[in-house]
Amino acid sequence: MCYNRSIRKNTKQRKSHMNNFLEVEHSVSVYHFQDVLRNRFHIHADLYKQIQAIAYFHENDFPLHMHSHSFYEINIVTAGEGTHYLGENSFPVKTGDVFIIPPDFKHGYEETKKLTVFHVALSGEFFKKYTPLLKETYGFSLLFQIEPNLRAENNFKLFPTIPQNDFVYLLYEMNQLAQLSLLAESGTLYETNKHFKILNMIADFAKIMAANELKTAKNVFIDTPSLLKAITFIEQNYNGSFTITDLCKIANMSRSSLLKQFSMLCKCSPANYLMRIRIEKSCELLRSTTHSIARIAQDCGFYDSSHFTKSFFQVMKELPKDYRNRFKHVLLATR
Repeated sequence: MCYNRSIRKNTKQRKSHMNNFLEVEHSVSVYHFQDVLRNRFHIHADLYKQIQAIAYFHENDFPLHMHSHSFYEINIVTAGEGTHYLGENSFPVKTGDVFIIPPDFKHGYEETKKLTVFHVALSGEFFKKYTPLLKETYGFSLLFQIEPNLRAENNFKLFPTIPQNDFVYLLYEMNQLAQLSLLAESGTLYETNKHFKILNMIADFAKIMAANELKTAKNVFIDTPSLLKAITFIEQNYNGSFTITDLCKIANMSRSSLLKQFSMLCKCSPANYLMRIRIEKSCELLRSTTHSIARIAQDCGFYDSSHFTKSFFQVMKELPKDYRNRFKHVLLATR
C-alpha cells in the first residue's frame, strides 16, 4: 500500500511540474524559418530564397519554453539528459533520442544534466523539392507523420533512438552540417552538400524507425503493428474516401477491436484522426501556396469549401483565410 501511494504521489508531482512548465508562457511563441536565418545566423533577407535548410547545436540555454514553428524540425539529443515536451505530454530524453517536430506542434525542453540538442530546420521549399524522393524511403511516413501525432496524443514511446555503434558517425555528420550552416552565405555548393547530408540522415533515422517498429511497438493490450497499417493508410489516402470496414481489412482486425485499440493508441477515433491529418495538410497548403480555399478543400478531402471552413475553425479556432494571412509575409519572402 505504501508503495502504491508513493507511485501516485510521484505521478502527481510529475504532472504538477509539467503543468507549471506548460503554463510558463500562456502565449506560445510561433517562429518561421526566416526567423532562424535572421536571429541565429544573421543572414540577410536577400539570401532567404537560396537557403532551405539550416542546422545548429542548442546548449547552455535551457529551459527551452513551449513554442511552435511553421516548418519541420529534426531534434537529436547529442548529450546529457532532460525532458521533452510535446503538446501536453512529456518524455524523459537521453543521448541518441530523435524527435521530428512538425509545423504547428507546441514543444519545449527542460535540462536535468548538461543537455545538448541538435536542431535541423527544414523549410517548406525543402519539402516541396524532396517530398517525392522521401516518400519512397521506407519508414519516412512513420517517422515524419505517424510518430509525431502519436507522441502528441499520448505517452507511447515510438520515437527512434540512435544505436550506440552508429552514434559516433552520425555525430560527425551533425558537426559537418553545423559547419556548413555557418557557411550558408557562401553559395549553392554548400547548400547542396547540406541537402545531401540531411537526406542521408533522414534515411538513416527512417531505417532505425522501421527496424525498431515491431520491437518498440509491442504492447500487451494493443496490436500496434496492425494498427500502424491502418494509420499509414489514413496518412497516405487522407484526400480519398474509405470506410471503417476498409481499415478493418487493412489491419486484419474486427470492427470492435479496431475502434477500441485505435482509441487506446491515438486517443481518438479513426474519423477524428483523419480529420486531424486533413487539417494538417490544409495548413501546409495555406502556408506554402496561393491556391484558393475551394481548391485546398478539394485537395484535402473535404466535401466543399463550407465543410472545410467549418472543420478548420473547430480544430484551429480561426478561419482558413485568417490562418493564411498570418503566414503571408513568409510566403512572399520565398518568392
